[in-house]
Amino acid sequence: MAVMLECIPDAQRHTAQNLADLIKKICTEWNVIEKVVSVTADIANNIQAAISLLKWKQVPCFAHTLNLIVQAGLTELKAIQIKVKSIVELFQRSILASERLTAMQKQLGEKQLKVKQDVITRWNSTFDMFERILEIKRSVISTIATDYPNTPNLTPDDIEILSKCCDLLRHFKSVTEIMSAEKHVTVSQIIVLANLLKKKCEAFTTQDIPQTVIETAKRFVTDI
Repeated sequence: MAVMLECIPDAQRHTAQNLADLIKKICTEWNVIEKVVSVTADIANNIQAAISLLKWKQVPCFAHTLNLIVQAGLTELKAIQIKVKSIVELFQRSILASERLTAMQKQLGEKQLKVKQDVITRWNSTFDMFERILEIKRSVISTIATDYPNTPNLTPDDIEILSKCCDLLRHFKSVTEIMSAEKHVTVSQIIVLANLLKKKCEAFTTQDIPQTVIETAKRFVTDI
């Protein structure tokens, strides 16, 4: 059961000491200061420092930690991410380009789907962007080759990197969905899910796949 104790405006600077004082004040007013077993929050430095000042045990937020792990690992794929993003922006900022993409999809018998843009703070949006590009790769490649030859196009190597990258990231998406579906994710579940993710990533490090994907998998293994 989740219960909210307070929801109050706080205009002061969010320093570790100010946060610790505020949390202590709220817990004291509700007479639970001696009943705190552990604290789960995001892993921002000021929050961690505040909890340390209160001398409480910290249990990091698994979802937040997982997001940071994937974001860090994706730096290994920066080149392909930038390339795909530029292609996505071409079709998003130009109505004509978008119409030509749709026409090409009809011509090639592909589903008439729009490109998806990623958001820098959400790794799963990068996964969605990659996955959508793979879904409509024939029409994207053909439209660029026909109408926008000055735009860097996707190569067979790019497609392989995107495909294997999506295979890798799909495991993280599955774990995220499992966590989201649960009302109460226990620590024991987190241990199992983390170990499962690590094993899945380790398997990618020995496969005959693009080196950038291998390096991404290695980064995940280290950080998990």
